[in-house]
Amino acid sequence: MARQSILHRIFSSGLQTVAVQVLGLIFFYLVSFYASKEDFGIINWSMAVCALLTTLLSFGMEQVVFRRIASAKRSSDWAAIAFLIHSAVGTAIVLLVLIFLSTVFDSENWKHLPWFFAAQGLTYLGLPFKQFLNAKQRFTPYGLIAVFSNLLKIGLALWVISSALVTVTAVYFILIVCAAGELVALWTYVFRNWKLSWKFRFKAYRKLVKESLPQYMSVLFDSGLSRIDWILLGIIGTQVMTAEYAFAYRAFEVAKMPILIMAPIILAHFSRIQVGGQPLTLEKKGQIIDLFHLEIFVATATALGANLIWVEAGEWVFQNKYGLVNQTEFMILSSILPVQFAINLLWTLAFTGKMYVRIANLTMGAAVLNLLLNLAFIPSMGGKGAALAIALTACAQLLAYGFITRDRVGFLPLYRILAFWAVAGAAYWLFKIIWVLPIFLEVPLAMFFFILVCLGTRQIRVDQLRSFWLMLRR
Repeated sequence: MARQSILHRIFSSGLQTVAVQVLGLIFFYLVSFYASKEDFGIINWSMAVCALLTTLLSFGMEQVVFRRIASAKRSSDWAAIAFLIHSAVGTAIVLLVLIFLSTVFDSENWKHLPWFFAAQGLTYLGLPFKQFLNAKQRFTPYGLIAVFSNLLKIGLALWVISSALVTVTAVYFILIVCAAGELVALWTYVFRNWKLSWKFRFKAYRKLVKESLPQYMSVLFDSGLSRIDWILLGIIGTQVMTAEYAFAYRAFEVAKMPILIMAPIILAHFSRIQVGGQPLTLEKKGQIIDLFHLEIFVATATALGANLIWVEAGEWVFQNKYGLVNQTEFMILSSILPVQFAINLLWTLAFTGKMYVRIANLTMGAAVLNLLLNLAFIPSMGGKGAALAIALTACAQLLAYGFITRDRVGFLPLYRILAFWAVAGAAYWLFKIIWVLPIFLEVPLAMFFFILVCLGTRQIRVDQLRSFWLMLRR
């Protein structure tokens, strides 16, 4: 594949990520600035519950549909329609149940939950189309749609703010309108450019469900892993505690942007090279190890930069509402960015190698561990305890993924993460704690120190970037 095509795929995938993560973050941070912490806590709690509900509906089909379409081309396009019909039926049933429950339970959370689920459900209905396009390596269409959708979301938020109408109701109204527009645009684009049959193949659908079920448990518990802390903070703690933690966690999610940009490209690549279960060559194994080094280098640099500016940016932009108050939560969460990058790489290897049962068992174990740690830490430590639970669980996950993929690629040098952490910690200590400098000098000097030491100690090498480039071109 030509060099320009690789750049085009990276840019297009990045466009999606910027639209969904960065513009989405701007919307929620606008809301967090003008909404009370109690209302912001309700919004984030409701969205966490809705995300878990849509995962329950998925049956784990999302990644399986992607892999089928990416590896088999047109012969598996029917899977997108099967997933769409499955999603539509499940969304309608859950929405009706939530509307009924909102009339039974008299609380603010239950009152708003059906409408947040309506917004989440519309986004979920667009997922089959998004997966279809990503599997075809057509990232730009959804990227543009997501940009316009999220710009509309920000525009509506600014209108609501100017009208002094920042309420929970206004937020879910905006989310519903934008999700509906995004769904219509995706639907229109896909059906104008591909002739997808609406014929429902029940036997093929049943086979798809059967293939997805091991992955379903993995996806379900993974969703619980990523949102159970929010849900428990809303139940055990307070809405204010939930708001402060959710604020830090959303920033942490944006810091994972490089993963989200490269994940669909790497997943499609690994899906092709592992078709038929053939063993990886020594060259491919070497490229994967080089990719591992690059990813944790980028992740650690991102975490360092984010922590250098966190307090000053938060205190200045949000007028002391956020920043120092949740600095510890963000520091704990961002410190595991290299771990998250490594987990994503090893998960991709395991998933494209069809290790569905192992992935499911591993993820279920991690989710149970995370739940127990949250129950142990949140009552006494609040949001800091939730962040610590995520960090400890991620480290356990990484070790487990390294073990189950050892036959595919060998044991990755996971100890390298400790070396990158040490260099980043030294940079932070020198330029944030010891030498008190203006932030416009502090950040570039600390980053320069980090990069220079990593290159000087050969923690990262220029030839690893070339190896990664060659891997994508093939």
